[in-house]
Formats: sequence, C-alpha cells, structure tokens
Amino acid sequence: MTVQEPDTFQAHPKVPKDLKAGHVFVTLEEEFDNFDTETKVYQKSPDLESDFVPYRLRMGTYGQRQENMQMMRIKLPYGGVNAEQMDALAEVAEKHSGMRRGHITTRENIQFHFVPLDQASTVMRILAEAGLSTREACGHTVRNVTGCPYAGVTDHQLFDVTPYLAAYARNMIRNPICQNMPRKWKTSFSCGPIDCAGSPFHDMGFVAAL
Repeated sequence: MTVQEPDTFQAHPKVPKDLKAGHVFVTLEEEFDNFDTETKVYQKSPDLESDFVPYRLRMGTYGQRQENMQMMRIKLPYGGVNAEQMDALAEVAEKHSGMRRGHITTRENIQFHFVPLDQASTVMRILAEAGLSTREACGHTVRNVTGCPYAGVTDHQLFDVTPYLAAYARNMIRNPICQNMPRKWKTSFSCGPIDCAGSPFHDMGFVAAL
C-alpha cells in the first residue's frame, strides 16, 4: 500500500483491476455454494452445530433464539453505500427479513433479523450483485472498518482516508490470520486531528497526519 496508489494493495489474488466504483470487496460465488452445502449438512446432522456455528459466523450470519431464524450483518466499509446497493438492501428487507426492515449499527453495518437459514445464501447472492458482503461481519474476525462520515468532503480533513481504509479492509477479508482470532478486532480511520471516527474506542485507530 502506498500513499500514491493505496488501491494497488489487494490481498486476494482474484481481485480484478476493474473493481466497480463503490465495491470494496470481491464476492465469490463459490462461497455461497459452500454455504448451501454446509447448511444442508448441518440441517441433516444438528449434532455438528459446534463446527457449523463458527463457519456461519464468519459468513456474517448469527443464529437467533427463534428456531431456524438468523440475523445477517452486511459490512459497509466507512459506511459507504450507493444507489445500487440501497436497492439490494431494500430487496433483502422486503423479501427475506421477517421484520421487513434493517438496522444501522454503530459500526456502520446493516443488519437484518428473522431471515430463515435456508434463505441466507440467497441474501448473500443478492448483496453480491451490488458488491456487498457479509463475509467476516461476525465472529472472531476483523469486523467492519469504520471511517469518518465526512471523509472526502469536510474542510477539517488533512486528506481523504477512504482509499486507505478500503485497502486495509480488503487485506483483512479472507486473510488466513483473521479467520479465528482470539476475539473480534475493530478498526477506525479518521481524516484529521479531530478524530471523527473515535479511534480511542477501537482496538486500532488510524488518524491522518502530515
């Protein structure tokens, strides 16, 4: 990662150079196929729950107390979302969430409750079409990377930190060292000395400086 070209550092070898604007993560269809397979195995053999749960969490899917219901969390690095992605989120809310609405979290995620387990991979595919991912939004992983909501537009910034945030987030997702950490890891990026992303409240915070 360099100051001149922060987006050139990308951990996953399949990251295309033509990643669409607003798409921070690469999404992989094979992961959704695998989720389908693992879900069916678990449903046939509930005694495998101790193996299935950590995997399900890494795919951004939490079990609820209600039978077969899940909460799904979607990462929005730096809280960024475009019109195409808003449409995808609306489709998930209307067609797959029992509450027919989502929640915005303090870490700039979107969460949907009461999603049936057998619809989870469908939700992942809808989101992937718009460049959104649930990957590692839960579990002992590097969680969604938060950023200053004014980055790129505020007069207080020293420079726009969002490209560096995106490169950091891409480096961590699917990274072998981040798949089973001792605990979840939370990171923030602020664009100047006012520390608009609240670095003291994170495990690690980056604050722009010149």
